[in-house]
Amino acid sequence: MKKMKICFMVLAALVVMACSKDKIETWESKSFVWFVNTDTTVLSFLQYADDVKEAMIEFELSMAGQTVSYDRKIDVQMSTPPSGVGTKVEVTNAIIPADSVNGVVKIKVFRTANLTERADTMVFKLCATEYLEVGDTLQLKKALVIADMAVKPGWWNNWADYYIGNYSEERYRVIIAATGSTGSPAGEGWYGSEWLLNKYLLKKYVQDHGPFYEADGVTEITFPNL
Repeated sequence: MKKMKICFMVLAALVVMACSKDKIETWESKSFVWFVNTDTTVLSFLQYADDVKEAMIEFELSMAGQTVSYDRKIDVQMSTPPSGVGTKVEVTNAIIPADSVNGVVKIKVFRTANLTERADTMVFKLCATEYLEVGDTLQLKKALVIADMAVKPGWWNNWADYYIGNYSEERYRVIIAATGSTGSPAGEGWYGSEWLLNKYLLKKYVQDHGPFYEADGVTEITFPNL
C-alpha cells in the first residue's frame, strides 16, 4: 500500500511538471504576425493636389499570441524593390502596440518625376524578429503600386463595369476627381451607404463640370447607373 501511495505521488508530480512545461511553452512562446489584407494596394497621386509631394499609406497587421506591456517592432523588408529610377519609399513605422493584437505598417511614398510616365511596383515582406514570428506564409507579402497617373485598380471588376462603366484612364480620372479617392466608390459593397454618397458626388460632379470624353476626344464618358 505504501509503495502504491509513493507511485501515485510520483505520477502526480510528473503530471504537474508536464503541465507546467506545456504552460511555459504555450504562454512564453513568440507570437505570430501577418498582414490582414494581402490584396495589391494602388496609390495614385492623382487624388492629391499638385503641391502634395508625399503621402502615407498604412497596411494593417494582426497577431496571434499573448499581448505584452510594450511595443513590438516588426521587421519589414522589400522582397521586390521598386524598379523605377528615382522611386522613393520609406517604412516609417511597423509595430504591434502594447496590449494589442493589431498593428500597422506605415509607409511614406514620395511623388517623384518618374511616376508620371510609368507606375512602379514593390513587394513588402514580414520577417521574424526576437519578439515575433511570422504567421501564415500566404499572408506575409503585400504588393504596393504607386503612380502619378491613372492605373487600373484591383477593385475594378465586372461589378464596377456594371455600375460605373468599363475602365479607361479618362473615366477613372473623373471618378478620382469626384470622390477624392483612388479607392472603390462602393467601399465595402455596391449596396452600401458609401456607394450612395459617392454616386451623388459623381453625378453632381459630372453635371457641374461635364461633359467628359474618352481619349479619342469624341466618345462621351457616361455612367450607366447614376
